[in-house]
Amino acid sequence: MAGHAVRAATRFGDESLHRRLVAHHVLGAEVTVLDYDVTRDENTMLSRLERTDVLVDATRRLDHTEPVIPNEWCEALPQHAVVLDLAADPYDFTAVPPHVKGIEGVPEGTLDQYVFLADDPVYDSMDPRIDTVNRRVAVSCYSWPGVDPLACMEVYSHQVEPVLRVILERPVEDWDESHGHYYERAVARGELSRWRKAHLR
Repeated sequence: MAGHAVRAATRFGDESLHRRLVAHHVLGAEVTVLDYDVTRDENTMLSRLERTDVLVDATRRLDHTEPVIPNEWCEALPQHAVVLDLAADPYDFTAVPPHVKGIEGVPEGTLDQYVFLADDPVYDSMDPRIDTVNRRVAVSCYSWPGVDPLACMEVYSHQVEPVLRVILERPVEDWDESHGHYYERAVARGELSRWRKAHLR
């Protein structure tokens, strides 16, 4: 996900717009990717956030109980900054300890609303345990594929097609988990009886 976000950002999210800007010698976007370990250093992060126009959370966290960017740090963002919540991790206060979003204070978007201005009343209706003091325009959705379902299904169909071909075109006993092509090996290793032999000893 993060890799796709970086590529989209370098193209302004629109290939045709990117081509027009290049034709007019407009400088491209500067994209900075921070490793999760870097985000632990407050001074480094505050320095970066001060110069950030679009802040994207595309992290895959092992620990969902701590935000990557606490709301307090969001004060450093310029007022015009936009926070894009691609990871879309939910707040979960039934968990012990509670789970929070990577960027604290971002609302949980839905297919009905996924753009939130800084003065959106949704902020005031959020659980009071969530710090929302520092607000910027936020974009978040629990189900991003639903925003553009046709295009997403086309992508998913291309991804799943080679897997389905293995399953539908060859008998299970012929799948070669050691020397077959990539998808054949993957499907063979995931096949239940073989997986049991490999992992339930």
